[in-house]
Amino acid sequence: MAEFHFYGSEADSLAILEAILDTGEFHVTPDLHYPTRRVKSYRNVTPELVDAFAVKRGLYITGSFSLEPLHIEKVKGDADTETFYYIDQTFGGPALSITLPNCKKRDNIKWHLGPGDIFYPRSYWDKAITHPIRPSDAVKSAHVRLVKLAKSFLVRRKILVNVWIGRNALSLLESDQALILVNGKWCTITGEVVKLNVHPRRSFKV
Repeated sequence: MAEFHFYGSEADSLAILEAILDTGEFHVTPDLHYPTRRVKSYRNVTPELVDAFAVKRGLYITGSFSLEPLHIEKVKGDADTETFYYIDQTFGGPALSITLPNCKKRDNIKWHLGPGDIFYPRSYWDKAITHPIRPSDAVKSAHVRLVKLAKSFLVRRKILVNVWIGRNALSLLESDQALILVNGKWCTITGEVVKLNVHPRRSFKV
């Protein structure tokens, strides 16, 4: 498994995504719940693609290293839920993925920066031998290429720990317009902990 974490504003994320697609080597498919097995992949950034990652931040990345189509899995609903389809990264492809960093304004006061990542799983399922296999050299090479592209839009900065962060997001932190989530803590650029990342309790139907 290889995972590269980074932070960025929407502008930083868009610049990285455009650079990835501008190479002509890759295309991306949104990680969404689909009403049918038909999913749409993109070779350039379009308003439709931007709308998709506004709903869910994940995108699957395929290219010359991919030997099969993406694997579409069906989830059958019941009387209260609809049937939908989703992409399973551990089958087909192989595919890498990118989760774009979160950058949301809370309470209409400050931007909150959460991490994104560029990732591939520890293994992929090979249906021919019915056994998991390790990622190929081509997959690993594609991951290295994607990380290198992303880093060209990022800078290294120590905020509690060393992080990679987009220049626009760093500017928000430097001007005290944002907080950054590091190790479960919302911090200022100096590493001062402002609050913990506490999730509200979930409510369950009885």
